[in-house]
Amino acid sequence: MPAVVALLHWFLRLPGRARHGLALVLLALGSAALAGPPPAVIELDARVRPVVPLPGHAQFWIDSGGQLDIDAVARQGDALDWRPVLDEARYPLDGQVLWFRFRAHQQSAPQRWFIELMDSGIDRAVLYQRSGDGAWHRQEAGDAVPVPHWPVPGRLPTFSLTTKTETPVDYWLRVEHARVAYSAPIRLISGTPLAVSRDQEQFLLGATSACWPWC
Repeated sequence: MPAVVALLHWFLRLPGRARHGLALVLLALGSAALAGPPPAVIELDARVRPVVPLPGHAQFWIDSGGQLDIDAVARQGDALDWRPVLDEARYPLDGQVLWFRFRAHQQSAPQRWFIELMDSGIDRAVLYQRSGDGAWHRQEAGDAVPVPHWPVPGRLPTFSLTTKTETPVDYWLRVEHARVAYSAPIRLISGTPLAVSRDQEQFLLGATSACWPWC
């Protein structure tokens, strides 16, 4: 404890400009330590794990200006302040843009895989991945896009992932959500549980329609 007090006194005796510069350096070092390496590869095998929550398997970054496109984000890569995605996280965007990145690999293709955002009120979500020729493949959903134009039409924004590949695939997910903080869970889900979930949605919607206006 005496050493900490002495260090604090030394810091406070520094000239204002030097103290400010040292604080910025320490802040940058702390951010770099928190950011960590890119996320590990998610091995997709529906026989072992048909649903994979994104927390613990991905990273996020908030573009405060909301101006960077996918080329800039991919090019800057680890230089951006990527942080681990945690359970029950809330992201107050307020005009900012939320990015997620993850890497997935499906060695065999008995089922298709999807990524599902568990909120029906998202303004706009875009999933990017590289095509074989290096061009960006883009899928888009959310309130700003007519549902028939979604890659997987339904109540929740859902995107298809690449099937069997020799190497892992990098994905970037861009989310715009202006009205309230974004906190919707995101999950990778294989075809069978997704189909079951959609069937349940249709059943509930049908039951609600059938009993209206008496329910």
